[in-house]
Amino acid sequence: MVAESIMLLVSAVLPVAIVGIALGAMVYGAFMVVQGFFIKLENMGWWWRWLHWLGMHSYSFSAFMYNEFHGRVFDAAPHASGGPQPQLAGDAVLAMYDFDDVRKWDNMAVLIAMSVAGGYTRRFFSST
Repeated sequence: MVAESIMLLVSAVLPVAIVGIALGAMVYGAFMVVQGFFIKLENMGWWWRWLHWLGMHSYSFSAFMYNEFHGRVFDAAPHASGGPQPQLAGDAVLAMYDFDDVRKWDNMAVLIAMSVAGGYTRRFFSST
C-alpha cells in the first residue's frame, strides 16, 4: 500500500504517464540503494541519510534480515573448495550490515503507519 500511495502521488503531480513511471522507478531505485544492503548508513553522506529513514525499503529489509539471521548458525558447504570452512553465525552477518540492534516489530509498526498514511493520501487524491 505504501508503494501504491507513492505512485498515486507521483501520478497526481505529473500529467504525463511515462514521465510518472520513470520518476517512480527513480524514487524506488533511490530507496533501494539507501536501504542498507548496498551502502551502510554510516557510509552514506549526510545529504542521503534522510532518504534512508523516509524509504519503506529500509524498514522492511532490516526486519527481514533480523528475522532470517538472528540466532542462527550456518554450516559451510560440505564440498567447499579449500578444505573445511568455519560455521557462520547469523548474528555476525547482522553485525556486518549494522542490523544487530533492529527492533523488527517497531519496523513493522512504521510500515503499518506508512500504509495508513498512504491510504489517506490515496483517498485525498482520489476525491479531487
